[in-house]
This record gives sequence, C-alpha cells and structure tokens, in this order.
Amino acid sequence: MASRIKISEKCSTVLSLESALTDILCIVFSLVIIEIMLSGTVDLTTIGQSIASRFSIGAVLGVIFGFIWISMLKRISKTSYAYMLTLAVVLLVYAFSEFLGGSGPLCSLLFGIVLGNEKEVYKMLRMERPANMAVDGGLKRFESEIAFLLRTFFFVYIGMIVTIGDITIMVVGILLSLILLITRFGAVALSTVRSQLTEERALMTVLLTRGLAAAVLATLPLQYAAEYAADPTKYPEAGPIFERLAPYYINLAVIVILTTAIIATVGVPILKHRAKKIMAGL
Repeated sequence: MASRIKISEKCSTVLSLESALTDILCIVFSLVIIEIMLSGTVDLTTIGQSIASRFSIGAVLGVIFGFIWISMLKRISKTSYAYMLTLAVVLLVYAFSEFLGGSGPLCSLLFGIVLGNEKEVYKMLRMERPANMAVDGGLKRFESEIAFLLRTFFFVYIGMIVTIGDITIMVVGILLSLILLITRFGAVALSTVRSQLTEERALMTVLLTRGLAAAVLATLPLQYAAEYAADPTKYPEAGPIFERLAPYYINLAVIVILTTAIIATVGVPILKHRAKKIMAGL
C-alpha cells in the first residue's frame, strides 16, 4: 500500500520496515506466550532468554547466510533456475534458524535485506562490485509473485474456516481495531519527533492494516487443539483452553484484519484529499 499511494520514499521505506518488523515481533511474542501456556509456568528469566535467543540467532544466521549466498549467486546468476535456488535457500535458512531455536521470519528478513542491499554489502566489505548484479529485477519479481500466491492461498483457507455470526465477536474485533488505531497514533507521534515525516503522520497512522502474520498466528490454537483432541495427555493444561477458544481467535483475527483494512482504505483517500485542499489554499 505504501508504494502505491504516492508518499515520500523515506516514509514508504519506514512503513515497509515497520510492517516486516511488527510481523516478526508478533510471531516471536506469540510463540513465547504459547510456550508459557504449554509449560504452565511463568519464569521471567526463561522468557527473556527465549526472546533474546530467538532474535539473536535469527539475526546472526540471516546476515551470515545472506553474505554467503551473495558470493555464490554472482557465480550462478546467469543459470536458468537461479531464482528457484534462491527460494530454496530461503526455505533452508528459515528451517535451520527455527531448528537452532532462532526466529525464522527474522532470519529470512535479514537474509533478504542483505540481498536487497547488494551494492552496499560490496562497498562495506571493500570488495570489487561485479558488472552485473546478482539480484536483478527478475528475481525480485519472482519473489513478489511467490509471496502473492502464498497470501492468496492462506486467506482463502482462513475464509473457509471462519464463522462470523456472533455480534459480540464483531464488536470486540472492532474495538480492538480502534485501540490499535489510538495506540498507533501515539506511537507514530513519538517516533516522528524532529523528523522529516511530521507532515505524513496521519497517513502513517491509518496504515495499520493487519495481514498474513495475524491470520497465520490465529490458526495456531486450532493446531494445538487438534493435537490435544488426538492425544489428551499431550497438553493436559493448555489443551482444553485451546480447544475451547480456538474458533474465537480466528474469528477475532479476521474481524481485525477487515476493520483495519477498511480504516486504511477509507482514511488514505480522505487524508490525501484534505492535503490537496490545504495545498490549493496555500
């Protein structure tokens, strides 16, 4: 959305990074909370160590594998299926990070940042930059098409299992979305103090759309509930909770996703129109 509503490049970059980082934070903290529920104990030291290890392992592996793959990709970039190899490496890096206890999404993000900033990487390492860059437009286009396919598939899957028939769930979902909007207003105001983005604060505030990460995380309780139903001894404490509340998580997530999308869809044209009127008045 940020790339299509004609905002400054700096604002678009900030919003894109914010979107990726908030998804990672949601995933990490949600998994930590689920681990606490499954263990039945709350140990602040263990929680802190778990969060720190997920972030540190994921970040380090992402950067290391990014450097390694850039050095390899420049040798095979002219082959027919280099883009498929890149996708395979991303999946491998993600799985390896999760296997070691790190954050797979953060690892993939850092991997992508290293690839996307190939020129800066060569300059940083004081290496001779090749005439033809390894990460070309075709590779970026292929990755965006794969991402679109995954999003479409998963949202169709969510739509097939969601049931929106409870007015209370709808009201709670809308209230949560409004709380997100109010919280985001304060966060944007604080993060843009003495910056060049003060004139675009309103647009940054309404662009709070939740997406694929929220939808995926909402299905996790359903997964644990299914495992508990198959084997009640597996999660004796958290299993009954997940079994009872799993449908509510999915329904709430869908309401929040739809409501935040409506806020962004309605808010952006209104703010753009207001900005044009102000400029015309000047």
